Amino acid sequence: MDQLKQCRPLTARQARVLELIQVMTTERGYPPTRRELRDRLGLKSTTSVQEYLKALQAKGRIQLDAKVGRGIRIMGLLYLEK
Repeated sequence: MDQLKQCRPLTARQARVLELIQVMTTERGYPPTRRELRDRLGLKSTTSVQEYLKALQAKGRIQLDAKVGRGIRIMGLLYLEK
């Protein structure tokens, strides 16, 4: 079932959000906040960011932890510490 989730294609905007999360996580060693994503994507609302994150989670690309401000984990992302 998890493999089927990951096979579901992303929209262009979802792919951009995922790429941005990957880049920011790799550069800094920790994931961005929803506000940081909002600002980098040029959106007006963190609600929009949350909708993209929920879609990415539904497609098996990320895991969210609502209890943590930076609670975004990309499934399968490996990064090196600086």
